[in-house]
Amino acid sequence: MLNECVRRIINYNNTHSDFPMSADGIESYSNKFVVYSLLWAFTGDAKLSVRNELGEFLRSCSTIQMPGGNAPLIDYEPSIDGDWSPWTNKVPQIEVETHKVGAPDVVVPTLDTVRHENILYSWLAEHKPIYCVDPPVPGKTMTLFSALRILPDMEVAGLNFSCATTP
Repeated sequence: MLNECVRRIINYNNTHSDFPMSADGIESYSNKFVVYSLLWAFTGDAKLSVRNELGEFLRSCSTIQMPGGNAPLIDYEPSIDGDWSPWTNKVPQIEVETHKVGAPDVVVPTLDTVRHENILYSWLAEHKPIYCVDPPVPGKTMTLFSALRILPDMEVAGLNFSCATTP
């Protein structure tokens, strides 16, 4: 995830060559991104209560400016302008046509799917394999394929194993 921070800074500077990020801006953004990365690295697969607990611990021991209010730290990500941006701002409002409600390829964006897709994009940018393991519940495959469908330069080759799979 730290590579994602560097990629975002480079992308910003490449698209804003007339006013690139200042050294202070880079320091502020990257410090916040380290906190964000720690939170995801240690509790990315944990229950929300555990994520909130680590978020509160990071708030209590860090000198970095944290988001205000009572919302958990996991509900924010560092924005390139140096502030914290709430994930709720990234969840699009969609209307699903009635005949598509039961379709298996329709993904209704939620706070969690938006967060997880963002993490997936960060991992996919590394061009390394991703191995998803979890109990057999809907979500992993749906979120992964939804994210991959959006990327123009990715070719999807799915290989799905299940406890019900026999040789």
